[in-house]
Amino acid sequence: MRRFSRHLPSHPPAQPLGWRVKVVLAGLAALLMAWLYSQPQALFFIGGMTGLFYLASIRERRRIQSLKSSRADTICAFRKAFDCRVVDPWIIRATYQEVQNWSRGFPLEATDNLMEQLKMEAEDLDDLAEDIAKRSGYDLADISGNPWYQRVTTARELVLFINHQPKIRPA
Repeated sequence: MRRFSRHLPSHPPAQPLGWRVKVVLAGLAALLMAWLYSQPQALFFIGGMTGLFYLASIRERRRIQSLKSSRADTICAFRKAFDCRVVDPWIIRATYQEVQNWSRGFPLEATDNLMEQLKMEAEDLDDLAEDIAKRSGYDLADISGNPWYQRVTTARELVLFINHQPKIRPA
């Protein structure tokens, strides 16, 4: 019997940094501090860039907040855009959860353009598709025969792309 999508395996936790990586990062921080000590005028440039990034993050946070207030932020609203007799519910749930994880809570709809609204790049989309396929039990080895190959721009198309791949788990 087929298991419900709520039994989908969770995303594996991130591995903690090893001691070698921590030593390298500490060394780079020490080099940066020594350079800033010898070049104090660089602080003005770094401070200005930090201020610009801070203002951009505030603007993005407000945009996401306005979208959250105008949308139903549930997986149920996302699932209703698909026919679950045709599309595997595991893919729908994995897509919703992975995009939520990647975007830190963006209220996802099936018609959302991943590149424009989520500011996702092609490499991010490829990584996301691999994670979704792995969690939902699909193989992405041969994607060139997929009818959605190089046509994925929305969340709906991402779900349909993975749905057209062969399964690696039993139904």
